[in-house]
Amino acid sequence: MESSYGKHFTAYCRKRKQAVQQRVPAAVWKLVYKDYLDDGKAKCEIAGVQFDKDVPQERTLQNALRSALDDVQTGVSDVPGQQCDLQNDDLMQKLKESDTYNKKKMGDFRESLISQSTTNSDDSGSESVIDLVPEEKTQVEEKISLANPSKKKLLRDTVTAISSMVTVVEEKSDNLCRAVEKQTMVQENDVVSGKTLREEQLKSLQSKEVNRQIKQLILLREQGIISEVELTERVKVIVEL
Repeated sequence: MESSYGKHFTAYCRKRKQAVQQRVPAAVWKLVYKDYLDDGKAKCEIAGVQFDKDVPQERTLQNALRSALDDVQTGVSDVPGQQCDLQNDDLMQKLKESDTYNKKKMGDFRESLISQSTTNSDDSGSESVIDLVPEEKTQVEEKISLANPSKKKLLRDTVTAISSMVTVVEEKSDNLCRAVEKQTMVQENDVVSGKTLREEQLKSLQSKEVNRQIKQLILLREQGIISEVELTERVKVIVEL
């Protein structure tokens, strides 16, 4: 039983976060006693005799195991009467202060990042492209990031058109009309693209609704609620034939 106890007690301790105070925990004893019964039955089957699990009694076996464990020396237990060394209070205090300091430091660093991100976002939104020289205009364009490539291209074209127009105004050049036309063309393309997108979305929704209504009619026909002729007439009305 001692070998069985050692195996199950070790597995029991591994599942616990705190030290086990009981010498023979109830969960461990159940497994040890089961091994004892299985081993006894196997030996009796080999000898051809009937196994009597009531001899010896379970309590007697449990007490015998505890008595045997009293003489076991692990080599790592404290010697009787030996006092444990106290923890270094100064070291523990420093560790606690260090954890607190690091937590606060990381919290301040996170708040600083959020503040910088918000400030940069506000600054980038308040900058006027018209007042920038070409180098600064390029930096502003690099700060602006959009998920839709078409919108990004549209914004880039708009910035280029406005920059061109400002340069023409400052230099009093004859290219002012072409700059205005280019800007107008960019805006018109945006309007056309938006209208086309809305039309496609509307067609998609209408197609889904038609399919849904037809499926409902087919289901009614299969259930015998409407006839084949009535199904055909209703489908024609839905698809506007």
